[in-house]
Amino acid sequence: MCCLVIWFNIHIYPGNIHFQKMREIRDWLRDEDTHKDSSMVAINIIAHGTKEGFIRSVGDGYGWFLPDIIGTLSDVKALSGKPKLFFINACRGCKY
Repeated sequence: MCCLVIWFNIHIYPGNIHFQKMREIRDWLRDEDTHKDSSMVAINIIAHGTKEGFIRSVGDGYGWFLPDIIGTLSDVKALSGKPKLFFINACRGCKY
């Protein structure tokens, strides 16, 4: 789902996401063309996490390492020098 709200393109991925979809999102975020007209990017993730720093996918037991999420956008030349905001709400296992 995509909509335009206050001059932002918003992409929402509701529900439970499997690892394959997480990889598709990661690849889309890495694509220079995705950000060619962007003046900033904000990522909001609400998910289960692990104490090792992974965002968990559903059903298949895989995850996305938090530093890799940040690194994904840090390497995009089209976003060089532009704000990159990350809002992550994830548990870190049973004891955290």
